[in-house]
Amino acid sequence: MERPECACFSSGPCAKRLGWKVPLCKFVGRSHRSADVMKILQESARLLKKVLKIPENYYVGIVGASATGAIEALMWSLLGEREIDVLACCIFSNLWANDIVEELKIPGTRLIREDFPKLSDMSRADFNRDLVFCLSSTTSGASYRNLDLIPDDRKGLTICDATSAVFAMDIDWTKLDATSFSWQKGLGGEAGFGSIVLGPRAVSRLESYKPDRAIPR
Repeated sequence: MERPECACFSSGPCAKRLGWKVPLCKFVGRSHRSADVMKILQESARLLKKVLKIPENYYVGIVGASATGAIEALMWSLLGEREIDVLACCIFSNLWANDIVEELKIPGTRLIREDFPKLSDMSRADFNRDLVFCLSSTTSGASYRNLDLIPDDRKGLTICDATSAVFAMDIDWTKLDATSFSWQKGLGGEAGFGSIVLGPRAVSRLESYKPDRAIPR
């Protein structure tokens, strides 16, 4: 087997693009709460929205703890009003399923399982319930071809971990109510930041539903 010219690839932090150099930044080490750094974060969120063609009525936010912090923030804040279906078929979707069942202890959670590397059958999901799933399996590369099975008149929320898909495939954002991802897969470094995208239905849930548990700040 011939070794590729650049063999620096993995399912974790990825190689920088060719020609990348460490940027000279006077804000290295500064608090993310400082006014100057807040401007950089706000501009980053604006550019994410532009590059990913996210609808104007959707919100983009940046959070700590990478993709894990992002999806956990969504689950802890949004889940519990309805019963839940989880498409559990890869390392990360099984982690989120475990957290919903064992940590949040939300009753009525149904796991739609499939053995790795296959994807769970989305047609089995009940969209009157909330749905939690990974759009792409990070460690196998298997991805849902599209989101056509998600109805526009769904009653539940669709909560999607799109870490390995968001920079690699076109996404119909109208099918996703709350989405999380990290920068590492598309931009070549862990960085410790996660991103969240909230549609109008998720915002409405946040405004109207108060979980019966403590929510981390």
